Amino acid sequence: MRADRGWQRQAAGVYARRQILFGGAAAGAAIALAACGGGNTNKNAAKPATSAAPAGGGNAPAGSPRAGGTTAPAAGNPQYGGILSQPIASDPQALDIHQVSTYVAVWPEAPCYNQLLQIDPADASDAKIVADLADSWETPDKGLTYIFHLHPGVKFHDGTPLTAEDVKANLDWIKSPTSKKPSPRAGVLGAVDSVVATDAQTLTIKLKQPNPSLLSNLATHYFAIGPKAVIDSAGDLGDKFIGSGPFQLKTYNRGDHIELVKNPNYWVQGRPYLDGLNFYIVPDANTAFTNFLGGQYQKFHQILHENLSRVKSESGGKATYVTVPTYTRNIIFFNTTKKPWDDLRVRQAVSLLLDRDDAIQAIDGGDGERGGYMRVGGQWGLPIEQLKTIPGYDKGDVNQAKALLQQAGVQLPIRGSLLSRNDFNNEYTYVQQALAKGGIQLDLDARDNAAAYDAAYKGQFDIIAWVVSIVLDDPDATFAEIATSNAVRNWSALKDPQIDDLYAKQTVELDYQKRKQLVNQMDMRALSIFQTVCIDFIKYNEGLATSVKNYTFHGSLYTNNRMQDVWLTK
Repeated sequence: MRADRGWQRQAAGVYARRQILFGGAAAGAAIALAACGGGNTNKNAAKPATSAAPAGGGNAPAGSPRAGGTTAPAAGNPQYGGILSQPIASDPQALDIHQVSTYVAVWPEAPCYNQLLQIDPADASDAKIVADLADSWETPDKGLTYIFHLHPGVKFHDGTPLTAEDVKANLDWIKSPTSKKPSPRAGVLGAVDSVVATDAQTLTIKLKQPNPSLLSNLATHYFAIGPKAVIDSAGDLGDKFIGSGPFQLKTYNRGDHIELVKNPNYWVQGRPYLDGLNFYIVPDANTAFTNFLGGQYQKFHQILHENLSRVKSESGGKATYVTVPTYTRNIIFFNTTKKPWDDLRVRQAVSLLLDRDDAIQAIDGGDGERGGYMRVGGQWGLPIEQLKTIPGYDKGDVNQAKALLQQAGVQLPIRGSLLSRNDFNNEYTYVQQALAKGGIQLDLDARDNAAAYDAAYKGQFDIIAWVVSIVLDDPDATFAEIATSNAVRNWSALKDPQIDDLYAKQTVELDYQKRKQLVNQMDMRALSIFQTVCIDFIKYNEGLATSVKNYTFHGSLYTNNRMQDVWLTK
């Protein structure tokens, strides 16, 4: 077992992604760390460790998480015991974390796994990479080869040892999944030439070209490591959440709850503090929020703006919230394999019918902000004035939208289907009503999580109204998931050579300013052809009981949900 491995870090033990990715071999060499600390859910996002511009996912959202409601008491000495409960809106769409793209799957699955690396749990900015299964790593040739040295003695929940062969099997699967199963992060590993288990404790990744985003993506929950034996037998990670993480699956009752219990043999000494985690499947947000205020849940995702004032008063001061700018956006996809959505003028008309100011109020209660493919407040985003040159991204215009539809020669009303998830009620309601004003009358097709994903992948829609959460503020993670020709979630099926060319250029560019210029060009190109329409980026109001200690909300929904260092006061 590792001696007290939490997150009080030695001076040389934590590196901002920008240091690692731009610093060459010296910055990446022998990065190791030690022990654990106390967080505060209401602390502002930590600043990056260096002023150099970032290469990977980069900075956290501008305007780091801000406190709301009450301020949680300072965390004291860690206490063992207790169950942390929270609601999720639906069942996971899959039980293999490599195949999913939503928090309702990642949050109950991530606590059962480790990755090679991880984003520092205490850093709300998602800017610092720390060790996880890899005690140390180095790049001897400035980013074309990465050598990872695994922590010895790590075992999976089933008692089998975790070796470099297991890590290789997982990365190989993510890059080239079997049986035509979805792997939304396959594009992120596009630069990987080979993954080699040099010996049981050493893994070597060779790249075809430099990839400044690689380490930051490997540090997210999506790159969880499970047993090679399970992948070989099941064709994926299976449905038992067998990992090496601090918690393990006890029960999953579909439509009711997922129960995780403490891993008594966890390889990090003294962790976890909690006895378990419960995830209750509660489709009705009002019911879930009422239960949170009543103390049945200790963590609650996405408090509506109009309910913020209730948190302190109705919980008796036992709950608080923070407002977190995120990498999550309300977005529209078009089925461009069908008419009239293959016509750019029709897609542009949709953008003009979705007045961004109205949408931010109607969907998010004002807790949103304009953005393109990359978040304007992040390090890769367009300047806001440049974004507003794209029709619809400044002001809506119903008359101009109708004129474009007339130019396209379409007969009104346009009829079709609007696919969405049941829990995206605010978004699909607004979209359906706004498009109707321009003569686009869509029949709502709202489904549960798994069924909605299935329909999206099969192209069973005219328009999709969705909430997409990208794992990091990172151009590779964003465009490789939803925009390039090979992107698994390019549900619009609009393939553009210019986007692909710009993606290929930016993904190997190590100079931040040059890369940002390419990313901005790629963003503008995708926006100008209305491959998708971004309505807004969401600011989540996240609820937390004051009894929860050492948890920090991140801008990403997918980087700090293992819960190994969280405890509850009695």
